[in-house]
Amino acid sequence: MYSSLCLVLCALLACGTWGSFPCDLPQPRAFAVHELTGQIFTYSPPFIVLHRCESSGCCEDQNQSCQPDKTEDVTLSIKFDNNGELDRTIVEATNHTRCICLETINTIK
Repeated sequence: MYSSLCLVLCALLACGTWGSFPCDLPQPRAFAVHELTGQIFTYSPPFIVLHRCESSGCCEDQNQSCQPDKTEDVTLSIKFDNNGELDRTIVEATNHTRCICLETINTIK
């Protein structure tokens, strides 16, 4: 609980000086391959790194959030264990390559 609160406060303070953390460059994030494929296999590698704009920088306007301006589709060949046989599957993903501040769309949670 304490560490979560600290992270939130640190993020708020950092965005208070938003010029120090501009919304511009996407940051690397690890994604479990099985979450991208929707299939439960043993993958090698089990995680891939994609760049994302979300939470990568601050916007001057509180009604905006850091979102992708440019993206690039990537195709990855990933090994997986298919009942003892080593096979390959193709995983299509999207890398964010440039971020900008855009209006945040509020959704009902």
